[in-house]
Amino acid sequence: MILFLFWQVTWLIHCLIPGHLSTKSDVYSYGVVLLELLTGRRVVDMCRPNRERSLVEWARPLLRDQRKLHHIIDPRLEGQFPMKGALKVAALTYKCLSHHPNPRPSMSDVVKILESLQDLDDVIIGPFVYVAGWVKVTIEKLSKGLKESFACGNTNSLAT
Repeated sequence: MILFLFWQVTWLIHCLIPGHLSTKSDVYSYGVVLLELLTGRRVVDMCRPNRERSLVEWARPLLRDQRKLHHIIDPRLEGQFPMKGALKVAALTYKCLSHHPNPRPSMSDVVKILESLQDLDDVIIGPFVYVAGWVKVTIEKLSKGLKESFACGNTNSLAT
């Protein structure tokens, strides 16, 4: 809990100090969005165990290790995603979430890396669904989860 509060205060300081936000701050924020897509989790989830409440703090170390990547990928994907694409997105996410701004890629580099995913021959064909790319799978699953969540009256969380 203290780590989470420290993270919130640190982020607020970054937002309040004039000139502290930059395009590299935007890249970090985009990395958070990529992490949400990878995991299917909210950025902060107080219902999770203490060490998993802050998505970035929990998942960032796991993004470095290809053997641990399956621990963080959204289980609702049910293994229906191209592994090469997931590895590239995980590596990109890790770079975007660098603690220091300088090692973060530029947004144009982020776009180039994401565009290169379209050229992967890593296509998934599921039993009832044809999927042309990992991002499309994630968006479709999240969209489905959102519709189901609202249909059930649950507007608090998509993550389980």
